[in-house]
Amino acid sequence: MPTTPNGTAYTVSSATVPGAGTVHWGVPDSLAGTADLKVILYAHGAQGAANQFAELAGWADFRNWVVDNGWCWAEGTGGGGSPWGNPASETAYALTFDHVDGVLDIGTVVGLGRSMGGAVMARLYQTRRTTDPRWVGLIENSGVQDLAWAYDSDSNRWTAAFNAAWAVTDKAGFLVKLAGLNPSAGPASAWDGARVIQLIGSADTTVLPAVNGTAMRTMYAGHPVLDILDVRNGGDHSASNGSYLQVQAMADFLTLATGGTIDPPTPPDVYKVLGEWWMDSSRRLHVSSPRLP
Repeated sequence: MPTTPNGTAYTVSSATVPGAGTVHWGVPDSLAGTADLKVILYAHGAQGAANQFAELAGWADFRNWVVDNGWCWAEGTGGGGSPWGNPASETAYALTFDHVDGVLDIGTVVGLGRSMGGAVMARLYQTRRTTDPRWVGLIENSGVQDLAWAYDSDSNRWTAAFNAAWAVTDKAGFLVKLAGLNPSAGPASAWDGARVIQLIGSADTTVLPAVNGTAMRTMYAGHPVLDILDVRNGGDHSASNGSYLQVQAMADFLTLATGGTIDPPTPPDVYKVLGEWWMDSSRRLHVSSPRLP
């Protein structure tokens, strides 16, 4: 069985679920059979695997935190490897959750959408939280929030994939099917009382922050009760330098979304001054004789 570096053992189970495909869920062994479990529902990006959260190296640090801190997760095929945010993907993740909800005693749910899965999880979170109070938050991990932009972004390299996934032949047809399904289109009032964090990388050229994460926050500004933006300076869309690594921000959000508090940063220690720097007329720096205790 897998174990975190801190020694927390956990078990990943799987099943084939009609309409959802392959479903996986992970539970710390110490919580097996217990009630009111805290669960993250993960939606992978384009070309992602059904067990990406369990296996991808980029998620290792956050996955370990999740397990060490008493959280579980569920994930799955999500309508296929590349559903490109289509309605079938949302249905598949809804069925993924419903299946795991029948296996585990779930008390709390937070959605986690990565890349193209961000649009899907934003929609599912909005749908479920209105009727199920267990859905307490949404993490957007470099998530696509504007599918209309994504359709013809980056010199149209995604257009053919969108056409196939949405069963359309051009953008006009796509926009017809997208009506009411594009998170960035609002309405802002739909986010009243929501709890959400947008994680972005300042150098992400794959899912541009300006038209996705930051634009989304501008659209719903003032409506969520918890509205956080966390930026990785120089971060891109990769597993080695992307939002996967913004572990502390995600961990803090899970704490806040479930009613916990975050301790303020510890101020730096103050040491005795052992010397002083000074600058001469030539702008050269010098150090004085050290002061002894």
